[in-house]
Amino acid sequence: QDLKTIPQWYDFRERYQLDIVAFAIEALDMTVEAGQAISWQQEILFESICLPSSRTTVASGHGTGKSRSAGVVALWHLLCFPDSITMFTAPQIGQLRKIVWKEIAICYDRLKNGVWGWLADYVVILAELVYIKGYDKTWHVLAKTAPKHLPTNIAGQHGDNYLLWVDEASGVDDAVMEVVMGALTHHDNKAVLTSQPTRNAGFFYDTHHKLSHRSGGVWRALTFNGEQSPLVTESTLKELFEKYGSRDDAGYMIRVRGLFPDLTGEFLLSNSQADDMYIGNSLFADHDDFGYIITVDVGGGVGRDDSVIMIAKVWGEAHWNVRARRV
Repeated sequence: QDLKTIPQWYDFRERYQLDIVAFAIEALDMTVEAGQAISWQQEILFESICLPSSRTTVASGHGTGKSRSAGVVALWHLLCFPDSITMFTAPQIGQLRKIVWKEIAICYDRLKNGVWGWLADYVVILAELVYIKGYDKTWHVLAKTAPKHLPTNIAGQHGDNYLLWVDEASGVDDAVMEVVMGALTHHDNKAVLTSQPTRNAGFFYDTHHKLSHRSGGVWRALTFNGEQSPLVTESTLKELFEKYGSRDDAGYMIRVRGLFPDLTGEFLLSNSQADDMYIGNSLFADHDDFGYIITVDVGGGVGRDDSVIMIAKVWGEAHWNVRARRV
């Protein structure tokens, strides 16, 4: 029987279409009693994805439940939205498909044994496709990628109920990202970006800064710290701390705290040091008639190349007469 002809499915949609948290708890039995309770970080993620036309970007350390969340959201979107398409993409698509398909299968088994178990009869899980029976071409979950020199290989996904999930988004080339984001043309299309924040550049970085909701953009930027996750044990955190030696080590910031690295390896100043320079005034009030300029030419360490610093006291702003600039 066609799923669209079953009245109970419409009851299911009405109950869960705007509530992934309830879907996870009631339909998948992700509860404390079952030993599979969703974490507070997963709950925040689910609530963000449920918003109409949502754009959610997550900078995350290890152990915050991203993989299980992907499985829950994939099954929720497939079952709650007719003729929906959910596409996963990542730089390493084989590894992504292996992980996400495993999580979808786990969630499928939990659905099958729950109060809405009859719905499982309408879901087909293949090696590279998950779909609703009778609609394998138009109502499915798939994983697809493209090399950065052929970004259009990933084009072609459109629909009223389309959800895009980009994993390890920090490593996806901006040309590929432009193509996949360009497919979100319909009213309620959704996008989710998840990644460890490995670099201070690119589209993923921008969604946490100039494109984020805090800067007036559309992206709801979330940061998930592995230290705060109930899924990460104290012994694991201790092991990682010993490995990196400091909470402020770039590796620990990226892989545990979910923070963009404050790297200084190729720069004189780190990001936080540069930001601190904009706090307060550089000169006292009684010295506002002059200022200092410090110029730096950083040596590359090749041959006789040296770093040179020049400090200049500058006064005046005119070309001529009493207010002529003096250095």
